[in-house]
Amino acid sequence: MTLPNFIVVGAQKAGTTSLYHYLRGHPQVFMPATKELNFFVENFAWRRGLKWYTSHFRDAGDAVAIGEASPTYSMHPLLPGVAERMAATIPDARLVYVLREPVARMRSGYIDALAVGSEGRPIKEALLLDSRYLIPSSYALQIEHLLEHFDRAQLLVILAEDLKDRRAETLARVFEFLGVDPGWQPEDLDVEHHPSTGRRKLRPTARLVGGTVVRAEVRLRPGLWEERPLPPRIQRRITVPITDDEVELDEETRAALVDMLRNDLRRLPGYLDAGFDAWGLLQD
Repeated sequence: MTLPNFIVVGAQKAGTTSLYHYLRGHPQVFMPATKELNFFVENFAWRRGLKWYTSHFRDAGDAVAIGEASPTYSMHPLLPGVAERMAATIPDARLVYVLREPVARMRSGYIDALAVGSEGRPIKEALLLDSRYLIPSSYALQIEHLLEHFDRAQLLVILAEDLKDRRAETLARVFEFLGVDPGWQPEDLDVEHHPSTGRRKLRPTARLVGGTVVRAEVRLRPGLWEERPLPPRIQRRITVPITDDEVELDEETRAALVDMLRNDLRRLPGYLDAGFDAWGLLQD
């Protein structure tokens, strides 16, 4: 049985889809066609067993780096036991963790939830009161939990902002960490995969009819909101655009979210390169 020797563990809405596509294109890397296997999440794929998991890597051939990408793996304690299962199954695996400015990540997560119909509250209420948004942005918490089960040398932490603005250099760091040719560059280096623009949400009437189905899918994949697009003709009829006004964060709410993350942000620079200033969020 072939098991992965690296995992992109998150964070959700931090550029993991782009990283997955760049990695999958590398001639020395194998990643399955399904991006998010979520195997180590107990209430989703863990019950399917190791044989199911390894079946996704049977075509890896002589790839040097074999991996998968599941942002659900950095949602402790919302999804408990993930790091423990990973350490028991693939103890020598290397982990790649992509971080994005945490409030922007929370906002993007809210937009995703709005788009699939699992969220109907105003953005201020949702982000301030629901830990499903805060916990995945508590990056130091996630890192510290992972390091209870893996050595520090097994974890590479990069920034989504660097993946976007310094893509070639950042990918070279990831490739080197995984032990593959760091000089290789993808042909689509200038393409940002899965941008969160032009999103739509269900009309109120469609939400009443179809929201139950959407929410059932979310419960099967706890902690993860995943859009399953309908045919464009149907989608246009039952959805409306998400407006800027409904996903705008006022300064008071933004400041409150930063305050909630403050202790986590203070610990975070210890896990990144010298000079990292926590996105400037700790400046008074």
